[in-house]
Order: sequence, then C-alpha cells, then structure tokens
Amino acid sequence: MARPHAGYFDPDWYLAAYPDVGRAGLDPLRHYLRHGWAEGRMPRLLTAMLRARDLGLGCLDGGVPALEDMARSHPDPAERAWAALAVAGVYADGGDWVAADGWLRLLDPSRDIIGGFGQPDPALLAIEAALATGDLPRADRLLAAARRAFGRTHDLVLAAANVARARQGHGAAWRGNLARLYLRAGCSVPRVMVGDGPAFDRLTAASLRRRRNGPLVSVLMPARDAATTIITALRSVMAQSWTNLEIIVIDDGSVDATAVIAAQMAAVDPRIRVVTSTEGKGAYAARNIGLAEALGDFITVQDADDWSHPARIALQLRALTRDSAKVASLSHWVRATPDLCVTRWWGGAGLVHPNTSSLMIRRGLRDTLGYWDRSRAGADTEYVYRIRQVHGDSAIAYVRPGLPLAFGRHAPGSLTGSAVTGIGTLRMGARRSYHLASLRWHGDTQRGSVEKGNALPLPQHPARRPFAIPQALSVGDLAPLPQEADHLLSIPPLLQNPKVLVGYDAEVV
Repeated sequence: MARPHAGYFDPDWYLAAYPDVGRAGLDPLRHYLRHGWAEGRMPRLLTAMLRARDLGLGCLDGGVPALEDMARSHPDPAERAWAALAVAGVYADGGDWVAADGWLRLLDPSRDIIGGFGQPDPALLAIEAALATGDLPRADRLLAAARRAFGRTHDLVLAAANVARARQGHGAAWRGNLARLYLRAGCSVPRVMVGDGPAFDRLTAASLRRRRNGPLVSVLMPARDAATTIITALRSVMAQSWTNLEIIVIDDGSVDATAVIAAQMAAVDPRIRVVTSTEGKGAYAARNIGLAEALGDFITVQDADDWSHPARIALQLRALTRDSAKVASLSHWVRATPDLCVTRWWGGAGLVHPNTSSLMIRRGLRDTLGYWDRSRAGADTEYVYRIRQVHGDSAIAYVRPGLPLAFGRHAPGSLTGSAVTGIGTLRMGARRSYHLASLRWHGDTQRGSVEKGNALPLPQHPARRPFAIPQALSVGDLAPLPQEADHLLSIPPLLQNPKVLVGYDAEVV
C-alpha cells in the first residue's frame, strides 16, 4: 500500500498550531495522518473547515450558501475543495444525493477527494454519491483510487461490497468482500436468503460453535409499533451462538401487532417472554422495565429494528468472562438501507462505528450505577460515560473494532435522523446540551457534591431528574430547561471533535 498523500497539508503551520507535536519530536504529516485527523486537527489553516464547523453549530452567517460561494469562487483550491466536501456532506445527510454528487463533481478525484487531505472519508462520500446516482463506473474509479491510497480498510471493504451489490446484487461478489472482514475475525459471513421482501429482513449468517453451558445473558428488546421489524431482530437473537439467553421483549404501548408477533415467537422459543408496558415513556424507560426483571449474570440490549450477527453476544461475553477488570463490553455496527447498502451515518467518520446499543454489562452495575436515564435520546452514551467516570476508560472492552457485529436499519424518520433530536444535534442542539449536562452530573457524583436524591445509583423511577435536559428530549419528568449559556461556556476537549462521539446514541448517543 502506498503511503497516503495529503497535498493540502502544511507541516510548518501544523507544528505552529499544535506545538505538542513538535515537542514530542514527531513527524507532522505522520502525526496528522495517524492521529491528528481523528483528533479533529486541521491539516492547515482552512477557513472553509472553520465555517463548516460553525455551520454544524448553527452559527454560520449565511448558512449553506456561504459555503457554496466558497466552493465556487475561493482562489485557494484547498479552501474550494473543503467547502465543496462540506456542502456535499450537508446534502448527503439530508438525503439529496443528486445535489451532493453535483458538488463532488466539481472536485478533481485524485487531487481533492483522494490526495488532498490524506483521509478516506471524502472518498467514501463520493463513492456513495456515485452509487446513489447510478454512476457505477465513477464509483469503480473512486474505489480503485482509494484502495491504492489507503489499502483495504474495513470501510473500503464495505464500500466495495456496496459497489458489488449495485452491480450484481447480494451474490458471490458481495459476500466475497464481506468475507475479507468476517473470516479474518473467525466469524461466519453474512448472506441474504432467497425470498421476498427487503434484503435487510433476509439477512442471516451461520451460528458457529453454539454454546449452551455458561452464564445466563439477559437480552432486553424495547419495542413500540415494531411489527414490520421485530421478527428480524428476534430471529437474530434466537440464532446467537451463545444460547443460554433470556430474551425480554418490552412492548411499550404498541398500537400495531408488535405484541402479538412477539407472543407468537415466544410460543416457539421459551427463552422469549413479553412484558407489556403502558408507560409510553420511550425506549430507555422500557429498557429499565426489562433491566428490573433481568435474571442474567450479564445484560445486553437488542433494538427491535436491528440485526445482530450470531457471534455478537458470545464475543462480547467472552471479553468480560476473560477479564474480571472489565465491567462492560461494546461491539461495532454499520447503518444499512433496506437493500443492505451500508451508508454514512453522521460526521463523515467512516462507515463502521461503536454501537452503544450493543452495551453488555455485568448485573452488578444495576446496583452500583443504576438504570438508564429517562430521556428520549442520548441515554446510551450517558450510561457509557457513567461507566467510564466511575470505573475508568479501561473498564469497557471494545470487541472486534471495525467488524460490524450488527446492522442498524437506516430510517431517516427515526429519532437519530430527526432535525430536533437527531445525531447532528451533538454539535449544537438537544443532544449536545444533554451530553454536557450529563458530564457535569457525572463529575458531581464523583466529587460527592450531588444533592440528596440525585446521586448514584440512578433509580428506575427517580423522584426528580438527575440533571436538566432540553424539552425536546424530555419524556415528561419534571425538569427545568438547561441554561444554554452554561453549555457554551466551555466545551470539553472530547467534544471539540465530533468524530469521537460517532456511534454513541439510543439507537445511539
């Protein structure tokens, strides 16, 4: 593999802007390629990058048209390139792939998309845009150039699978690309069964080395109006290679056939039991009902619209049983369309992300840390950070990084895709306010400065909220709106780079 090239990188500016790199005696380009990009550092002074950041924060004067003007007319090619990439990303996030592809076609593929910034993310965006607009030859050329520059990364292998799917469906070429990831990890390769309906709902994989003896794992599946998806989700749990499971479906006031379907599947598999809730307070409150009833030594979650690889639970359990210092484990996932095209999710940070909806915990955390926060979104990430605050960063095991052990169903109308509660509000909006408030609460719990009734463990039904949250995320618990100014006073270093938080949500943050 050729060493990635970053034609728009300025080593002198980089060392001046980030003196820690120079003090450590590191090569600036090598540091940027290996660490700097992931840490949110710029390759050179780029006004377009700063304006794109401001746009994400909701405070760019002129909005998207201001970036479009830069992409058309800025005299610096690096500024034009980044502005066009940012604009294309905005349109892609909104589902307008024709507009996204149009802006990307203003760029030179080699100079701007592949070689300009030394990272595969622009290429992944351009490949998906080409596929979405039906230009397979362009997708092929971009994929080949990206492979020459970056090698067969997990993301580019999945991009190759997308190209194969567009050309030949979910046959040998599609599976051959996936085999590069799964066989290397000792896992069976996903395939699509013959039949009718969306390919997502025909996804399957062999269950290798099925285990019956060992600790009980409780799987919590909150479901509301999930009649069209819950069969796929339950089948994927029933097919797990770790078989000592109790599967608790919490029907959260569905008005469709969700409860009937779950009951029918419970009649077939006695490991499934259905709990009916009339609370209607969202997925986390529903999970808490299951958490209160869980009997397993270990407890994990399965969303009612996702699919898990048969090895997911076994691999996450193994990480905990082999290391007593680990109190929780997480695997990774991808978002996919109904036709199983793996798609970008948020933040331009690749295709594979940590999956907080896969969190597996030791049962003891229920007694020491408590339950999920009662919020419409964001509580997955809050719980992960709660674990880190109390037990340290090393207490969570990340299983098979880069390998998708779950496929999340891409649903633009979900909470994650919503303009008000969506993942994009991590930059500015409801999720960002929620996250910063939760971090302050975590700090208070560790400093012992939390008022009585607001400390750990968090009860299933707290008398008051542990911290204030935006009204958009409230499930009806009494809480004042957060003072937005408080959230803007200081941004923790972790939040300066939105890439770090990709994949953390209720679905995920």
